[in-house]
Amino acid sequence: GTVFFATVFGKNAIWGVLIGLAGTIYLVVLASGSEDGQMKMLYAFFPLIGSLCYGFSSNIIKLKLKELKPIIVTGAALMMQAPLTIFLVFYLGILDKVNDSPLHTESFWYIVLLAVMGTSLAVLVFNYLIKHTTVLFAASVTYLVPAFAMMIGFFAGEAISVHYFIGMGIIIFGVWLTNKG
Repeated sequence: GTVFFATVFGKNAIWGVLIGLAGTIYLVVLASGSEDGQMKMLYAFFPLIGSLCYGFSSNIIKLKLKELKPIIVTGAALMMQAPLTIFLVFYLGILDKVNDSPLHTESFWYIVLLAVMGTSLAVLVFNYLIKHTTVLFAASVTYLVPAFAMMIGFFAGEAISVHYFIGMGIIIFGVWLTNKG
């Protein structure tokens, strides 16, 4: 925000973002190693790229689309990706696989549920936060994604170590500090 959009942040906000990032890095590096003890660092870059995209989109939404309702911004964003999604569904033969196998059918409906709840509603809430709070606060809320992923993993039967709670605590403290100032 500072580099590309000339946004000014207070010291607490900057420290909060850095602390939240440190908590996320802690979770990625220390708490989620693979079975052989080595972290697949390539996969750690995907959340970093996602965070960069969140940074750009939230600033653009706040500065250029502030007169639009969050539902309009969300709908436009999802409609822009719809043609590629529809193309891939047909190109990859996903509907044929769904019709041929009960396992594919079950997986397909879980993906639809994830798309509606985990993407569409989440983006709508995110856009609402951008409109009604600061860009920094809305973006800092995304630091909570690892905590929710941990809870989902717990309910899915994954082993949860003390490192997850430490990382989650660091992230929540960073979000609190960012909101404070």
